[in-house]
Amino acid sequence: MNDKLKITFFAYLILTIIGAFMKLSHIDSSSIVMSIGIASLVVFIFLSLSEIYKSTRIDGTEKFMWTVGMLLLSFFAGIAYLIWGRKRIIAPSLKY
Repeated sequence: MNDKLKITFFAYLILTIIGAFMKLSHIDSSSIVMSIGIASLVVFIFLSLSEIYKSTRIDGTEKFMWTVGMLLLSFFAGIAYLIWGRKRIIAPSLKY
């Protein structure tokens, strides 16, 4: 699960940026690239929220805060989760 989460986040980031540049250049397949990027964002949010809700190291308030952050500020909350939050949230028994 560790690699899947990072891969989906960076796929979202790269594909969305490439899709935006393609859209600005009026390339026809830009909508497909951006759709794949957004789909990888949805997968990232689902995987990260499933890790957060399986965690026993944080309480319900913090789980709610991560949920709101992931849904409203996906990019910033995703970076914060991958860099700082994940080490603290995941119990050693949940790592794959």
